[in-house]
Amino acid sequence: MNNGKRLTLLGIVVGVFLILSMPGYGQYTLNADDYPALWTSAVYEADTSGAVPIPDNFLSLTGADQTWTFLQDLDSLHFNSLYDQPENSTYYSDDLAAAEWAVSNYQYIHQSAITGVTDEIRGLFAAATFERMENDTAFGVGTGIFIPPFVNGGFQYDDESVNYPFPLELETTWTRSSKFLAEDVNASFFGIPITIDIAVADTTDITVDATGTLTIPAGTFDCVRLKLIQKLIVSPYMANTTTPLIDPIVNEYINYEWRTADIGLVLKIGSHNEEEDPNFTEGGSAVRLLSSDTGIDCEPDCDDAIIPETYYLRQNYPNPFNPSTSISYDLPAPSRVEISVFTMLGQEITSYSLGVQPAGIHDVTWHGKDKNGGDLPGGIYFYRLRAIPVDSSEPIVQTRKMIFSK
Repeated sequence: MNNGKRLTLLGIVVGVFLILSMPGYGQYTLNADDYPALWTSAVYEADTSGAVPIPDNFLSLTGADQTWTFLQDLDSLHFNSLYDQPENSTYYSDDLAAAEWAVSNYQYIHQSAITGVTDEIRGLFAAATFERMENDTAFGVGTGIFIPPFVNGGFQYDDESVNYPFPLELETTWTRSSKFLAEDVNASFFGIPITIDIAVADTTDITVDATGTLTIPAGTFDCVRLKLIQKLIVSPYMANTTTPLIDPIVNEYINYEWRTADIGLVLKIGSHNEEEDPNFTEGGSAVRLLSSDTGIDCEPDCDDAIIPETYYLRQNYPNPFNPSTSISYDLPAPSRVEISVFTMLGQEITSYSLGVQPAGIHDVTWHGKDKNGGDLPGGIYFYRLRAIPVDSSEPIVQTRKMIFSK
C-alpha cells in the first residue's frame, strides 16, 4: 500500500472515530450545575379546563434534535414558583433538616382528591418539594401540602427519592419513588365531617426520551424531555389507626416534562387517569412557563404575572361572602408572608404563615372557620397582611374589613 492510500485510510479511520465519539447534534444535556439556583423564581400558567388539546404527533417526537411548538391558548390561571431555603417554608420541620432547598409553588387542581372521601377540590393549592444534592443527584426529602381546608403540613418521605440523577441526557432512565403519611386530615365521608390519615405512595418510571428545542409564548428553549409513567396510590385510614376507610385509590398517568438549564420546568403535559396511549391528543393537565427572573420577560397578555410596584392588600372577593372568600395581595419583592383574620375586638381567629413567596400577585382562601376548623357566626371581620422583604427586617402591615354573611 503506498503512502497516499495509507494516509487516506488513516483519515477515514480518524473521521469515523471522531463521529462515533461526538454527541449527536441536538442532544442537549442538563448537568447538576444547570439546576436552578436558590431564589430562582418563575411564573407559570396552569390549565383549569381538564381537557387540553395536544397537537398531532406532538408527543410522538422522540430522540435527538426534535422541534416542538406549543403556542395554543390555555384556559388558565397564573401561579408563582420559588426555590427557597427550606427553613423559610411554612412546612419546614426538623424531620426535613436534610433538605438544602424547597421548591414552593401554587398550582391548580380540578379533580376530587379522594373519591367518596373529601369534597371536590377546585382551585389553587400550595405545594413544596424539599430536596438536596449529593454526587450530582437531586434527592427528594419530603413534601409540603396546603389544600384548605383539608390538608396543611409538611411530610417527610419514608425513604429519600431519586428526583434527578445528573447528567440528564438522551436515554437516561431511573425510578422516582416516594411514600409518606399525612395525619389528621379534615375530610367528609358522605357529607359527615371526619378526621383521617392518608398514606400516599408515588412510583414513577422516568426516561429522557427526547432532546431539542421547544417554542412557547415565552420564547424558544433548548430542552430535555422526560417521559414519566406514574402510579399514585392514595390509601385513607381512620385517624391514628391502621383501619382502611375505603380501598386504596390507584391513579395512573403518562406525563411529559420539558426542562431547561437554570429555569427548570418549561412545559408539563399530563394525561387523563388510566391513559394507555403515550401519544394521546387530549391531556388532563398542562403547566407552561410565562416568565422567569433569569431574564425572560412576561408576554403582554399575562397581566397577572407582571411584578407589582408596591405592597397592596386587595379587597376580598366576594364581599359579603358565604361560605368562603379569596384574599389577594401584591408583593413587589420576595417576602415572608402572613395572613391573619381577627374579630372586631382584635381577637385573632386564624393565621396563615405562608413562608417566603416570590414577587407577584398571590391569594389565599378563607372558609369562614377558626384555626381549629370550627364554624363562626356571621358579622364583620378584619384581615391583615404582614410581609417582610427578604432583604429587610421591617414588616409591611395592611388591614381591611370584610363581611361574613350568614
